[in-house]
Amino acid sequence: MGTDNVIAELLQGLSHEILGMNSLGRLPPFIYGSSHTNQRIEAWWAMLRRHNSQFWMNIFEQLKGDGLFTGSFLDKFIVQYCFLEVIQNELNDNFEDVWEFLPISVADEDVYQLCIIISDEMQLLNRESAYDTLNNYVLLRTEIMSLLELN
Repeated sequence: MGTDNVIAELLQGLSHEILGMNSLGRLPPFIYGSSHTNQRIEAWWAMLRRHNSQFWMNIFEQLKGDGLFTGSFLDKFIVQYCFLEVIQNELNDNFEDVWEFLPISVADEDVYQLCIIISDEMQLLNRESAYDTLNNYVLLRTEIMSLLELN
């Protein structure tokens, strides 16, 4: 049992006690037991991490370490704009049988259109490889930050 389960049990117990739900003859607030479904999803997440997500986690951590990602709305959106298609294609290619081509959607139409316009002007067309996409992100972010005078 992980520490997250202990904390969840404590919080559930306290909330039931505070709200007076213990005396209502309800089920206990927390039940221990094995979960075969949880084991399957945990195995799937481990497989996903081994195959490609650790690579992407490292890329994004490097951007953060280099000061090229601050977590701002704009940075999050530019990451989404630049990397969405490449990551979606990898998921579709590597996990076709379980991913079922679930689309990842964009968050803000205005910023999306700005990214398209600037990408076209800067001819940032190649989004085939992770490293081309990384380069496009840096160039696009630098240009947008400069235009918005956020440097």
